Amino acid sequence: MIKRNLFLSILFVAFLVFLLVILFQPPAYADEVETRAGENYVGSDECMGCHPDKHDGWNSTHHPTAWDTLNNSSSKIEACEVCHVTGYNLTGQDGFDPATDLPVAMQGTQCEACHGPGEAHIVSGTSPMEVSLSAFVCGAVCHQEEHHPYYEEWNQSGHAQSLLGLKGASGAAEEDCLICHSVEEYFDDDATTLDNAQYSITCSRCHDPHNSDNPNQLRKPADELCADCHNPSGALPGDPIYHPQSSMREGRSGAPILGDPFMPDVTCADCHVYMNKQTNVTGHSFTPKAEACVECHTSTPPIYSNDTAQVQITEWKTQTWTKAIDVQALVVLAGKAIDDAPDYGFSDSTIDLARELHEQANYSLTFVVADGSGGSHNPVFAQQLLGFAENKSNEIIGLLTPGTVEGRVIDESGNPVEGVVVVTDGMTMATTGSNGTFSFAFAPGTHSFNLKLKGDLVGSVDLVTVQSQQTTDVGDVTITEESLFIPLMMAVIVIALLVVLVIFMFYRMRKIAPKKPEEEEPEPEEET
Repeated sequence: MIKRNLFLSILFVAFLVFLLVILFQPPAYADEVETRAGENYVGSDECMGCHPDKHDGWNSTHHPTAWDTLNNSSSKIEACEVCHVTGYNLTGQDGFDPATDLPVAMQGTQCEACHGPGEAHIVSGTSPMEVSLSAFVCGAVCHQEEHHPYYEEWNQSGHAQSLLGLKGASGAAEEDCLICHSVEEYFDDDATTLDNAQYSITCSRCHDPHNSDNPNQLRKPADELCADCHNPSGALPGDPIYHPQSSMREGRSGAPILGDPFMPDVTCADCHVYMNKQTNVTGHSFTPKAEACVECHTSTPPIYSNDTAQVQITEWKTQTWTKAIDVQALVVLAGKAIDDAPDYGFSDSTIDLARELHEQANYSLTFVVADGSGGSHNPVFAQQLLGFAENKSNEIIGLLTPGTVEGRVIDESGNPVEGVVVVTDGMTMATTGSNGTFSFAFAPGTHSFNLKLKGDLVGSVDLVTVQSQQTTDVGDVTITEESLFIPLMMAVIVIALLVVLVIFMFYRMRKIAPKKPEEEEPEPEEET
């Protein structure tokens, strides 16, 4: 019995040891990776079980074959290896030598190259992986320096400053603007605010590390991707306009004019992301270069060299900005005419029409300015918009240009009368000087004006026809001596009436004043 119990005990202990070995044995990748690449890295195959879609998408990109790409290159050097493998000397241990003992699990640019070592995540199932939208993830080690300075060029671009620019816009900044100024808003619009947003438009806003459906792992075709943000957002006359570049190229705006698309077969990236491997230009400053024109116009007319292409671009910009400066002056004059219109007696309906025209003019001008290309995105349509703004401004100025009314006020003896005020609808238009003359500007039409002296009506000028930019001379306007002395006579009469009233009241009060009490006379005795 004792022997049997001992046997069972040994069998039970052996079973426990077996379970411990099974449950706590090192992961399958350890034999290959642990001693050479460091135990923290597991390889992308370990990610596939939980993230099959992301893994399959990543597997279609150039990242997993980065090691093969390097080995097939005739210009490879040892310094290139750090970006073509995963975990290269990043674990704090000796790392591995890719030339002699590179583990298969570490070949290529794998998940952990961006998300960090994954062993703790795999073993615990709770330790989170690194997920960052910072451009530094791409630029810290690989996409930078002379060989491919994506990060350096991006850092000089407007995309890198987009969030800073928005936060510096004071009152103009709105939460809705974040979608085009912060990569975080694109991925999580419910949590991102102006206060907590950290990143501008970084690499992952345009490039998808887990998808190669579009060239260069773009999230959308190049022209659609740029148009996501570089559009006027449906702005109409009266609305503010920001970044209308895609609509400018299409020849469309909120103004009632239509243009033709400019170079419809050319994408934004063809000009703004011009890459030159010989000079290590990645195009990620997004600054258009004349060399990009030559790529197409070496055989397609017009034929350009770098110099002649630059001359053409400069010509477009010079024509556009020169015209824009002239139109700007007109738009300002039109705005001033609207501000001054009430002082000249223009009707509310006329002023409202002028304001509507001014919104159209200002919108068209602002559309060209906000595009920022100086007409390069669509030279013909830019000129059409400026011409439209010019016409509307001239229409406003013509609509609100007053005529002039002049004349002279005299008395019955022909002497000029000084200090007579010409008024209409409560507005003072002019005051006669020592020579009795007056002159003032007024809205076109047929009008009547009153003449006042010391606040009293002394005459009028009736049915005066006023024409824009013309002078209407009403001649001498006579006011009689009677009219001059009416105010004085009225004052005398009023004063006299007051005096009479006071005297009347005085005597009336004396008449009814109570008598002083007298001694009472005794009643007569009755006769008996």
